[in-house]
Amino acid sequence: MGLFSKRKDNQKLRRINSYLSDQLQGVRSLLSSDLGHKDITSDILLNYKWNDPATLTIIDFKQIYRYNPVAAAVIDKPAEQTWKKPPLLITKAERQKTIINDLAKTLSLYTKFKKADKNAHIGEFAVIVLGFPGLTETPVERSSILAWVQTYDQTQATIETYEKRREDPRYGQPLTYRITSLIGDTTESIAYHWTRVLHISRDGEIKSEPYLRSIYNTCKDAMKISGAGAESLFRAAAFILGVEVDKESPLLDQGNSYDLLGDENQNPSTKPLMEILLKSTKAAKDRGHGVVIVQGGKLKSVQSHPSDPTGTHKVTIGNIAMKTEYPQRMWTGNEAGELASTQDRDSLNDTTRTRQNNFAIPYILNAFIARLIAVKFLQPFDYLWKFDVLAEPSKLEIANTNKLKSETMRNIVQAFTLGLGEIVTEEEVKKLYPNLFTFKEDNDG
Repeated sequence: MGLFSKRKDNQKLRRINSYLSDQLQGVRSLLSSDLGHKDITSDILLNYKWNDPATLTIIDFKQIYRYNPVAAAVIDKPAEQTWKKPPLLITKAERQKTIINDLAKTLSLYTKFKKADKNAHIGEFAVIVLGFPGLTETPVERSSILAWVQTYDQTQATIETYEKRREDPRYGQPLTYRITSLIGDTTESIAYHWTRVLHISRDGEIKSEPYLRSIYNTCKDAMKISGAGAESLFRAAAFILGVEVDKESPLLDQGNSYDLLGDENQNPSTKPLMEILLKSTKAAKDRGHGVVIVQGGKLKSVQSHPSDPTGTHKVTIGNIAMKTEYPQRMWTGNEAGELASTQDRDSLNDTTRTRQNNFAIPYILNAFIARLIAVKFLQPFDYLWKFDVLAEPSKLEIANTNKLKSETMRNIVQAFTLGLGEIVTEEEVKKLYPNLFTFKEDNDG
């Protein structure tokens, strides 16, 4: 038994010695390397107490989206602006247009598309599953029924297999998916063929970079700043108490003669009474109530002075605005809770139009139509999508525009009167220039 124990100890020592040797070799390599060219990423992460973006998972992005209101706004607000008004299908094919409009109403298509938009920005991709009849793992060649539409994020949808045949036009594309969903109180995991699934990613690739990766830490910082500001205000209200003790005060004595100051086992305390007093004062402060008795001493409040976090918070929001390309006022608003300037509104509209034209239309709307045509649900037809006016002009802008048009009308009437030597009414000018004074209340004003 002793020999066996000795061998075991020797093996353990060898392992420890080997480990220390490896560590020593690593230190020597580090010291002999060119430290002037080391990656500063580790320093940044250490100084700012940030998570390493390279180690973040889809679960991390889903969690911060669910529980961090700043991260949720980064995902939700652009999608809400993009789908603020339903898109218009413009086509001469009235039958196909009627079918799409009916589907939009009965299946809440645009609401589902907006959710898919958000899901695609949380992770690397999202999917929209189309409820065609038949076994879910089999391809759909022809269908005249679309019973339902559901969208899932990457935590619910995984790619099981890819097309590996090089001669196939879909080489490298997903072939089958595994969808995990909650039906009532039961979790179901079902395989779906790609013909039943619309694959949605931000840039049209199979997997896109998660939108929150580069601003994950910034979103957390925004909440830290808000929390620190609230905590500093609390600390200012729940001030600290200090004790000024007289020389002759029994607070400087030990508490061994005071049984009530002992521990739970009735052992007398050997600590100075002043220390016991400070602990009891802190306990009373934490509770929000309590009685503190001071003999031969005086309590003095030490007030905290919180700093204003507005400037730091503004910098953080500015970083988020740079990422999203939306104006800062979209995230904060003005005192009236709305965008304060026409310039901000125009910037918001421009970014939203770009998002609609470069993402929503090609990767969601067109992909949906193309799939319905591919399964013979629709006959091929020419069409285009157009989103409605994003933001109506304000009442002040409408009033100013009408004022300018009235002044222009008056100047033209005066010019005609002077040139022709006769009175020309506004009605006659309008007949001559019917399009000059037509005002449409849209953002082009």
